[in-house]
Amino acid sequence: MEDIKNELELPNEFNKLMICLRMSHDSGKSGTIRALAELLMPNPAVANAHWFNPQLTPQEINALPKNISEWEFDICVAVDVRKKHVGLSSHGDYPDIVKDCLESLVKDKCEIIFCACRSRGQTVTEVENIAIKYNYALIMTVPYLLIEPSQLKDKFKAILNMRKAKHLEDFI
Repeated sequence: MEDIKNELELPNEFNKLMICLRMSHDSGKSGTIRALAELLMPNPAVANAHWFNPQLTPQEINALPKNISEWEFDICVAVDVRKKHVGLSSHGDYPDIVKDCLESLVKDKCEIIFCACRSRGQTVTEVENIAIKYNYALIMTVPYLLIEPSQLKDKFKAILNMRKAKHLEDFI
């Protein structure tokens, strides 16, 4: 079992890693990143986190639903997890906000950044440019999507987001 675990370890060249959920609007990018934030910060009000966009105080966080996955807005936050400084940005629809959030996480010295962008266009370019500029290894992936039966899509979206978040957590 130890051999398998060692084979799955990322090489040292991945000391700075950016993993981007890339997909169209309303596909589960933000929900998956919020689900990952929930896994990493079960109690966000007491987590040692640095909130960038929006800049949230503990009092404001206490007024929100306890589960970050239930929040109805995008987040940009850095938090220490398992001796790694991890950044999370669910802002993936507007190039300027994508760029600003990623720049904030880079300046905060995040070793691993989970972010979002659209399938194509300027948001993709912003993610790629920042990864290149700051020497991050960049992995593009997609949220888990239920295609058929389409009438079950909304029912299972939160479950699929959490399963993808658990998969992403393995990179930490």
